[in-house]
Amino acid sequence: LKEVTGKDPLYSTLYTTFEQLVRKGYLDKRFGEPTAVRGGKRKVYFNITKNGFEALKAAFENQKAVWGGISEESFKGAV
Repeated sequence: LKEVTGKDPLYSTLYTTFEQLVRKGYLDKRFGEPTAVRGGKRKVYFNITKNGFEALKAAFENQKAVWGGISEESFKGAV
């Protein structure tokens, strides 16, 4: 995200978004084993589900269709 946006994402924002995607069935969530390095905390792993992949693919296709309908001429003379 930082490479694309130039900003560091807040972990709280990411986890809130991931939890919403888990509730919608787009991601699965599992916990790793606690480690001393993490002060006894477990890592959380998220994996995309089949439904999540299909939703992502549909969103991508929609974005392509929207941007495909905008010509370079549309940006000429923009403020």
